[in-house]
Amino acid sequence: MTLNELMARGVVVSLIGDDKLKASVPNDLATPELREEILESKPQLIEELKTKLAKGNALLAIWRRDSIPQWRDILENSTEKGNYLRRDYALWMLREILQVEG
Repeated sequence: MTLNELMARGVVVSLIGDDKLKASVPNDLATPELREEILESKPQLIEELKTKLAKGNALLAIWRRDSIPQWRDILENSTEKGNYLRRDYALWMLREILQVEG
């Protein structure tokens, strides 16, 4: 069973660490047979999830690369104009969301 097939049935599969899965199955689908199918598909599901995570991490890196200069400009402009609410938000974005030091 593939990750897409499980998702189409409403099953949410998460990767825990490098080799464990967590499957949240709607009550009306939770059967011993489905549990067995998921267990039999575990190696394939882990690889599919790792691939999705790698793509997501790459997308996040691109977003960070493109966003950081924009938020630095917003920080500089809002500080110059005395817009402290916008400045504080830009600082928060850079530190907490984009994880930029300094």
